[in-house]
Amino acid sequence: MIRHEIKNEYLKVYLRENSSPYSIPLCELGQTTDWRVAVIDDEKIIAKNISKWTLHLFTDKNLTIEFAREFQRIVKKNCPTNTINWEETEKAIIIYDEYRRLSANVKEEKIGVFSSLKNYDKNAYKEIIKKLKKKYNLD
Repeated sequence: MIRHEIKNEYLKVYLRENSSPYSIPLCELGQTTDWRVAVIDDEKIIAKNISKWTLHLFTDKNLTIEFAREFQRIVKKNCPTNTINWEETEKAIIIYDEYRRLSANVKEEKIGVFSSLKNYDKNAYKEIIKKLKKKYNLD
C-alpha cells in the first residue's frame, strides 16, 4: 500500500519505508504525456495520453504494476476530471517492463559473441520491439 498525504497543495507519496516523499503538485496530478517506451531508428513503441506521474515514478524507481494501479486510484480520487488513458498507461508499463527484461538478456548474450557489437545491439533491440508490437497488437 502506498502511503500518501496531501499537504500544502501537494500530494506527498512515500514509495518506500523511511524514504523522503515524492511531492507532486495537485494541479499537475492529472497531466498526460506520450511515452516513447522503446525507439530504435524506425522501430518504435509509443504510448499516448498516459499518466505523466505514473511514468515518472515507475521508470525512476522500478516499481510494480500493483503500485501503478494503486497510484491510479489515488489520482482518480484527488483529480476526478483527469483525461489519463489508464488502460494505455498500464499496458505501457507492462510493455516497458518486458522490453527492459528482454533487453537485459540481449546484453548478456552479446558479450564476446560478435565483433560488431554495435550493429548487433541495434538489430537485436529492433527485433525485441517487433516482437512486442506483434504480441500486444500495436500498429
